[in-house]
Amino acid sequence: MLSKMDQQCQIITITGLPSQERTVFAYLMAQYLSHDGKTLILEKDFKYLTLSHIATKSAVAFLEISLEQMYRSPQETIKRISHTEEKLIVITCRKKKQHNYSFLCNLLVHNLSQQIDYFIMELELDEIPSAMDYITVLPNNLVDVLKTVEKMPDNYMNCSSFVGVNMRKLEELSILHQKSLEIIVCDLLQIMNQIEIPIFNLNSLKLGGEIHGLCMLFRH
Repeated sequence: MLSKMDQQCQIITITGLPSQERTVFAYLMAQYLSHDGKTLILEKDFKYLTLSHIATKSAVAFLEISLEQMYRSPQETIKRISHTEEKLIVITCRKKKQHNYSFLCNLLVHNLSQQIDYFIMELELDEIPSAMDYITVLPNNLVDVLKTVEKMPDNYMNCSSFVGVNMRKLEELSILHQKSLEIIVCDLLQIMNQIEIPIFNLNSLKLGGEIHGLCMLFRH
């Protein structure tokens, strides 16, 4: 399990193409980490409200706080998150309206760094700071793997773990096998050493048998 240093929350960064696969994986990661400590995740997609729809349909117990509530009473929201006994907190968005995701993340981490254990953050491939570790989500089809690799920064492999996510869409384009995905990514990125890329076949929004694969991502 991940270590906690000086009681500061650990930021877990999930990146990849903007996709349902990325957000579903981030939500499953939040469920996984909530077994170890208080975990907070915030809606990233203010156009389609992907996380909000996923979380409210998942039948998973969590504390829901709307972004609208947060804007109305920011101090009360921070206090509520600090004092809740719930281990999983999801900040949802009910209305399609543009918000500054980066600002909201910084605000929450700054005010809650000693009250929560984990903060899950989704970032685009061109938003990743060079010194940050992150997990790259690869939708399990060749087209999106190629698109993802094309957008990766040059120093990407120094800090990234990879995970394939299969949501059973366009099965005729799916790579399907873990070994095939690993060979394709290594070839495209010109990686000489073998890397391990677990593939999650997701058919539920509730964490189940995927827990072993999630553990693999933190062995380094």
